[in-house]
Amino acid sequence: GGALTRLFEGSLARVGWPTWRANGQILFAGTPQLPKSGVNIFSGLPALTSQLNTAWNIYSADQEAMISSNITATQIILSDIVGIRGPRVSPVGNRIAFLGTYDGHEGLWVYDLDTKELARLWNGFGPFDWSPDGSKLVVLENDPASDSFDGHPGILEVPKVLHEKHTGG
Repeated sequence: GGALTRLFEGSLARVGWPTWRANGQILFAGTPQLPKSGVNIFSGLPALTSQLNTAWNIYSADQEAMISSNITATQIILSDIVGIRGPRVSPVGNRIAFLGTYDGHEGLWVYDLDTKELARLWNGFGPFDWSPDGSKLVVLENDPASDSFDGHPGILEVPKVLHEKHTGG
């Protein structure tokens, strides 16, 4: 296999769901390092618990910043998302879709990188992907009462204008 270029040596506590943007940057979810805690031997467990409940940020950064671990708040596109899953860039590159809880509301969200508008398109939770032209999302709706995965496919139209305005940070 080829040589792997290491990213983020120690600058973030957790990183997930990397995806390329059309501008060459990489979009990903991450949580900042928590300050090192504690004096007693039990301090590890609360630190682990608080880390699991820490909200995620969505970042966009170029490879150089990622290689040098130079990831700062300026690269945050959207913050405070609990239980995030799969930020995915639209084929056109101007929007991102993600699952998670934002501002107390769970569901599938779309964020417009140009207008900074954010809207919850669906209050369900399941795998999703963009249509080739970025006008729709296909979703698999999970039945929360079932222990097996038996998703029901559906199509969501993505509005040309997203209504709620939110700013990152």
